[in-house]
Amino acid sequence: MKPCPECNAPLYDHPDFTQWCPACDWNLQPDAEQNSAQNIFELYYLKLSERLGLELFQALKTQNLANTMHLKKLSTGVKLFSIGVIIAYLSLIFTGIYLLWHFRGQVVGSLFGLMFLGFAFLATPKRQAPPYAGQTVLDANTLPAFFSLLKLCANVLNTPQPDGVIFTPEFNASVTVYQKKRYLSIGLPLWNVLNSEEKLALLGHEIGHLAHNDPMQQRLPEFAMNVLFQTGDALCPHSLAPHYEGKLFYEDRIALNFTEILLIPFNWLLALIAHGFWGLGHLLLRWLWADSQRAEYRTDLNSLRLASLRACLTGFEKFSLEPEIYAVARQRIRKKQTENPGSLFEETLTHWQKMPFSEHERRRRILEKEKHRVDSTHPTTALRMEMLKFQAEYIQRHDLPEINWKAIENELEPHLAQQALALLEAERSALYR
Repeated sequence: MKPCPECNAPLYDHPDFTQWCPACDWNLQPDAEQNSAQNIFELYYLKLSERLGLELFQALKTQNLANTMHLKKLSTGVKLFSIGVIIAYLSLIFTGIYLLWHFRGQVVGSLFGLMFLGFAFLATPKRQAPPYAGQTVLDANTLPAFFSLLKLCANVLNTPQPDGVIFTPEFNASVTVYQKKRYLSIGLPLWNVLNSEEKLALLGHEIGHLAHNDPMQQRLPEFAMNVLFQTGDALCPHSLAPHYEGKLFYEDRIALNFTEILLIPFNWLLALIAHGFWGLGHLLLRWLWADSQRAEYRTDLNSLRLASLRACLTGFEKFSLEPEIYAVARQRIRKKQTENPGSLFEETLTHWQKMPFSEHERRRRILEKEKHRVDSTHPTTALRMEMLKFQAEYIQRHDLPEINWKAIENELEPHLAQQALALLEAERSALYR
């Protein structure tokens, strides 16, 4: 074995995988950013996030989270703060309308009315596209076997059943409520690398979200946060000072340069105001953060009700396969290999099964070093895996009736090929644009 250039210990040196040192973690993640903190404020923010995440984990790991499955109501402080933000937002609209009506025909008064309405427009949260935009929503008539599985999981977990399923070419899964209907989005690249138990664990987690609502998704604080962050985004200038390829002036743009220099104090003022709105948004986010993280930990427990602890943990580990599926797709594109697109996902699973111990260990350590963030809706993957180990003794796994996985595979087969083609097309566009 080759010696490590840092500590001289033997390296894990496999010809098909990353060379790294198990003693000092040299080259553990060669494609990671060297400096995640761009400034002193970001450094403080990351350290605060790490401390809070670990403190919450330590406080919760010895508790029986299964006994507190439903979130408490929003605190009075959160409600009052959110209502105050919304009242301020609505007052901009009503004040603008009143000024336009009261000073109709008067230029100055009308301009003030338009100014208030303009501020309200900047603060208005952007309307989110429905989760099914550009996608095909499938129902029980199209996927009877798959929806039977969803119904079984929902009944066992005592949660609502999804109304529609959306298959995507992404390496992810999520659940969304839109206009009182529940949509389950499943990335077939992820689904196809999971075994049967891991699939049950995934469904348990996603369907569990329909029962354990994240407080950040409740309408009152969500709208208030969107108003604050949207206002900050709208006010903050793209740059505080003119900068043209390292030069402050261009001779042919001297007049414009002087104008932009005169605007520097105004840009700084706007930036300070924008950071004030962002700060208020993060204050509200911080108040909700602990409950949101608890909700995610509790939702993970539903995986243990449907699958073994081992399946839950290996399912998490397989999320590290996301780069592989895109690498396999690019390899196929370069080789102009177009036959049997559905086997793209099987090839990725084969890649996982052939990984040596050293590569599995490297990925496990990368998960352990994942940084916690207060603005993240999920605890780090490593902490979620550790929490499952602590909570496994409290959770009783349900005995499920026999599941007809073959019928489900037959239903999903044409969708696998369709989503594989979509993934290949997206990668082809990225390679040759």
